[in-house]
Amino acid sequence: MLRVAYIGGGMTLEDPSWRTRCTAQIKVLYPTAQIQEILSGVAGTGALAAACRLGRDVLPQKPNLIVLEFASNDHHSTPADLGRALEAIIRQTWRQDPTIDILLVHQLHESAVDALVMETLPKAQAAFERVAEHYQIPSIDLGVDVARRFHEGRLLLHHSPSTPLGATSPGATSPAIDPATIGKIIYSNDGVHPTAAGFRVLDHIYARALSELLPATAQAVGHELPKPLDAGNYEQVRIVPLAEVLAAAGKTAFQRLADTHPLNRGWARQTGTLYRVIPPAEPAAGTNPDVTVPSAPVLRFSFKGTMVGFVDLLGPDCGQISVQVDQRPPEIVNRFDSYATTHRPGYLVIARNLPEAEHTVTVCLMRPGQDPTPPPPVPPTPPDLTPSTGPLDKAAILAKRHLEPEPAEKYAGGNWYVGGVILSGRLPAPPGTTAP
Repeated sequence: MLRVAYIGGGMTLEDPSWRTRCTAQIKVLYPTAQIQEILSGVAGTGALAAACRLGRDVLPQKPNLIVLEFASNDHHSTPADLGRALEAIIRQTWRQDPTIDILLVHQLHESAVDALVMETLPKAQAAFERVAEHYQIPSIDLGVDVARRFHEGRLLLHHSPSTPLGATSPGATSPAIDPATIGKIIYSNDGVHPTAAGFRVLDHIYARALSELLPATAQAVGHELPKPLDAGNYEQVRIVPLAEVLAAAGKTAFQRLADTHPLNRGWARQTGTLYRVIPPAEPAAGTNPDVTVPSAPVLRFSFKGTMVGFVDLLGPDCGQISVQVDQRPPEIVNRFDSYATTHRPGYLVIARNLPEAEHTVTVCLMRPGQDPTPPPPVPPTPPDLTPSTGPLDKAAILAKRHLEPEPAEKYAGGNWYVGGVILSGRLPAPPGTTAP
């Protein structure tokens, strides 16, 4: 049995996808082996989310090979964060089992084409390759050959009914393609997801690369774990079930969803058992929906460590939260975006690279506030939280994708659903217990 774990974004779970094509070529290389796919893709996430969930979702399934793909989602992240996250994945893996092989795949995103045409690595890939070289991790770049064909006029990178033939990505320096001279290959309809013709291009790349990178016979060989490339890498990050945080925090405003609740049935495997914040009382008459203020805290807990965040849901009935770490200015975060027409997991990192010390996290829900004229009664808001004047406008957010918040009841509410806490550090012992 050859167990192959695929870790990446939402494209990892699609069929066909970069994953299915990779598995098909592995079967060609090892025709007598039984291949078991371990699917660990979460839409919209990259390397840091993977580092958080690796020990929970992947390593317990004892893979022989881990295939990573983050370039398509991580093109907006900083190189330092990308390197630290990938290094965390490698170090977590080899500390548990040094015989696990790791392969890095760079799926093409249209924003990377111009750099590839100029024979330079895009920012995300450069950060990943620096780490891969340090740990001697092989990689496959699915974009180089595609970019070359695009530059030569033999391939159309991005074509959809709303995109005229020959158009390139905004700000692109590569030449536009004359529709009369197109070489008949339309790689994708959106600049990311390959078409059937695009997958045929990838098949040739996989066939050539995997035959060079994978051994002739599948066998376990131990990997040496070198010193860290970056001493500040995120190797210690993990997901703590929310129940443990609530036990340490004492009284909170959370209510556990039943195991049979549709959200738990649909997402608990990726988020952990979900809890919902019990919303504060409805605002009094005369409130101004154009102003929002924080509620009383719905969660406050302490930890000792360097990173903290939440595994939660974004969705049509979700709202805004205010999160504050220590005495830093609070951050107002939307748990709704233009893709939140249905629920999906979110990996929300609030603070990273903190001093190795004890920190306090305070979370409030945002709700409609009192009209500032005439002067309102002082709301029960913690003194260190600053009221926000940016209410969540779901209609305006959906309009970016030419959508409307219909039916209205689907988009009503400002809920927050949480399943776990992202933590690099440790929690204090629950009240009434003694720390080990």
